[in-house]
Amino acid sequence: MPAQINYHELQWLDAYRQAIREQHPDAIVKMLLFSREGVIAEQHEFSDLNIMLVVPDEMDYAGQMDLCSLGYAISDPSTTDPSIWTYTQSEWRQQRKMRHSAVELAERHGIAVAIP
Repeated sequence: MPAQINYHELQWLDAYRQAIREQHPDAIVKMLLFSREGVIAEQHEFSDLNIMLVVPDEMDYAGQMDLCSLGYAISDPSTTDPSIWTYTQSEWRQQRKMRHSAVELAERHGIAVAIP
């Protein structure tokens, strides 16, 4: 991970991955860490942590919100400020076709995060 991802953010990311593995083991098709400012290495100290999740088409909106809530529940606003975006696989493909700016940033400059 680039040095701009601080210790607290890495701790949060590890805890979030663990929580997903335990509570929603088959929910994630793809997880990307990205910066709305562009390349993560260009982030400044106060950039928030952006996570984009691609989930199976079968997952409904409530399931997607559960994934987001899980991440927010374990964050400490004084040290970690995550923004979690969710798309089904179909929505992801559609957003790519429409050239949605956040999806493009995540695909071009994001870092894939494994959820073993």
